[in-house]
Amino acid sequence: MEIFLNFIASPEETIHKISRKDLRYSSFLILILAYISSAGGFALFCGIPSSVLIYSLTWGLVIKLILSVFGILLITALYHYFAGVFGGNGNPVRLFKALPYSFIPYCFVAPIILILKAFAGGAEWTIWPIFVLLVFWMARLQLKIINYFYGLTVVNSFVVFILPWIIIAGLTTLVPMILGISILMFIL
Repeated sequence: MEIFLNFIASPEETIHKISRKDLRYSSFLILILAYISSAGGFALFCGIPSSVLIYSLTWGLVIKLILSVFGILLITALYHYFAGVFGGNGNPVRLFKALPYSFIPYCFVAPIILILKAFAGGAEWTIWPIFVLLVFWMARLQLKIINYFYGLTVVNSFVVFILPWIIIAGLTTLVPMILGISILMFIL
């Protein structure tokens, strides 16, 4: 709990602490808490019945945790590769252990939605600006983690951060297009 609160108050100091300690499974606990808060918060916002929510959270948690670990492993490999290209020297295992802490902002989704439902009446326009701020906060934490572990400049850290996301966005756009074109060519 101390690391969780310190990561909010002073991320640089906490990144230094988590790089020195062997925290074992606390990073997975952060992922679990972030998933439960974000899934539960959006379910509350959308008015999903509790029976569906409990079923969704249990199986969704298992699937989401497995996918999150593979996703973090992939993004760690890409960050490590691009950091090496830009002259960074760091340990990918330490980066893999630290990246889940960047999901701490998602732990605030459920409390924020509860507050918005109470004071804003659940208006849809109120959640999206907050969600965008949480995404930028997560991105900032990842930038700080990359900067700390690889000793890059702020600009190089930003480039290392953004390149994998550009590649992933390009692939998620390009692969369906190629499949669609190949199916059309097969039909015609």
